This record gives sequence, C-alpha cells and structure tokens, in this order.
Amino acid sequence: MNTQAEGSGRQTAHKKDREERRMVKSIYKLEALRSACESCTVTAGHTQLFRELKSAAPELEFFLAFERGGWHRAGGVVDRDGSRLSGNLREWAQQELDEVSPDMDWPDNWMDLLATRVDGRTVYFAASSGPRAWDFVQLELETLQEVVDRELFTEEFVPADIEEFLDPPHAKRLEPKPIGDLRYRFHSVYHIAQLLEELDKSIGTNRRFARFLVDWENSRAAREARFCDQWLLRIFSYVDRFGEQKMEATPFSIREAVEFEPGEELPTGLQLGQALTEYDRKAGYPMAWFFHMLTDQKDLHVVATQVCRDHDVGKFAYLAEQDLSVVRAWYREPYCF
Repeated sequence: MNTQAEGSGRQTAHKKDREERRMVKSIYKLEALRSACESCTVTAGHTQLFRELKSAAPELEFFLAFERGGWHRAGGVVDRDGSRLSGNLREWAQQELDEVSPDMDWPDNWMDLLATRVDGRTVYFAASSGPRAWDFVQLELETLQEVVDRELFTEEFVPADIEEFLDPPHAKRLEPKPIGDLRYRFHSVYHIAQLLEELDKSIGTNRRFARFLVDWENSRAAREARFCDQWLLRIFSYVDRFGEQKMEATPFSIREAVEFEPGEELPTGLQLGQALTEYDRKAGYPMAWFFHMLTDQKDLHVVATQVCRDHDVGKFAYLAEQDLSVVRAWYREPYCF
C-alpha cells in the first residue's frame, strides 16, 4: 500500500472539491423563505407550506425529510377566559412578583390565572440542488401549539424560588386546551454547498462534517443514494471566547437504525464481508455501516479495523476499491462525532 501516494491523491481530491464549491450561487432569498414559513397556516401534510415554498424559491423542490416531537417549553399567562396577560411566564413573574419564596403572598384574583406551555415539533425539509453530497438545502422549522398547562397559583404548593414557580414539581396538569392556532416558527435554512464555501474561509472551525460529506462522495454510496434522502445535519452556530463566529455540524440519519449483528465474536474475512453486505442491504445503500460507525454506532470501529486487516493480508477483497480507500483513510486518520 503506497500511503504517501494515497495521501497525496486525497489532498488533491479535497482541493478539487473546495475549488468546485467556490462561488456557489445563491438559490433562495432568506427573508422570502422566512416570510413564507411564518405567514403560512399549518395544514395536513404541510400542503400549503409546500405551495408557499415553491413560490418563494421556484428552483427548489422541497420534501419533508424528518420530524420529531415530544418537547415543550414554558409559555405565558392567561386568565380562565383565555385572555392573555403575558406571552412569557418568566418575564411576567420577574415584573409582577416582588419575591418568590415560601413567605410570598399574592392577590386573590391571581388564583384564577393559568400558566400555558408551548408544545412543539421540529420539522426538517430538504431540497436537492445538484448531484454531489453537499448539493442540498436544509430547512428547519418548528410547529408550535400553545395550550393551557396548569393553575399558576395553588394553595397546596408554595414555590421556594422562581425556578420552582416556573416549573413546579408534581404540578397538576389541566386539559391542554389550545390557545390560538398551530403555527410555524422559522428556525434556520442552509445551502450546504454555500456553508462549506464559508467553512473554507473560517479558521479553527471543526471540519469533521465536511470530511463526512467528502467520504460519502468518494464512496459507492454516492452512486446509489442521494445524501439528503438518508442524512441531514444538526447545525449549531456560536461565538467563541475570542469573539469569532464558529459553527458545529453533526450528521444524523433520518432512516430507521439498522443493527449490526455479528454474533458472539466479530467475524473476519468473507463472513465479515457478508455481514456488512447484509447491513448495507437493510439500510438501502453501500457503505451504510461505515457512516453509522462515524455517528451513532461507534462500536463498529473495530469492524473498520478488521476490514483493513483482512484486505492488507491480500486474501480478501469483499470491499470495492473506492470504498476500501475511504476506510483506509479513516484508519490512518480516525474521526467520529
């Protein structure tokens, strides 16, 4: 194995990838997309939203990629007739209460006040913008429904501090009567090709996700599956201690997880090759085991090591050469999320 030649070739490929990403054209207007989302009524199947997105970004064909629910956050304050006193419970408490303690007192009419909560779902949409792994737009929204949650003051429980007031333990929950309409909240939109272009200009930003995309593009996975049909990115922007804008991105699978079932002992040789083929068949594309190894199934690291050993002895060739090159590059310079 000519390690120096492979390393030089990989650097050349990465340089070419960076050059191809330069000057990626803008294919949407941020404010147009934001307005389309937040002015839109939530309908079954997001049908109205798809029409508004098409109008705001005609070049893109968005599809529902992934959604998750089961989360909520504190809402505001209403009376029993549903009239709103505040949209923010914490701000209301800080303005209206002199103190929050076991000795606190409140007017009698406050016994009729109710706290609300906001039930949410995170919804991801994606749209392909080209043939490569990073050629897609990722749109993240929230669907929000404010509902009645609990009585704000009760005689049975007096909070010790403001945190207990905002989220009292063992609070008796009321029937979650909706307040207002279910609505969209715009969270973010990224053209991943543009994101990588900006990443090339940034010093010190973690580039693992860029390597993940390049590994996909260099493997057979890119031939048989579209990246944004299988994976999306959790993207987090922040300002570091030097005041520099930084970004972290972690790939996550939007398909049901596949379990690797090698038996009691890790197989080797052709048996390992068959096990990986079966894993990829269930996942729906080649090298699925490798990309899950980098993210949510890190116990597969030993599999990648064994794959390299099997092929290095010269007796086995169950991986395609381009896939083997990707695995060997990882073996020399491991990374994961």
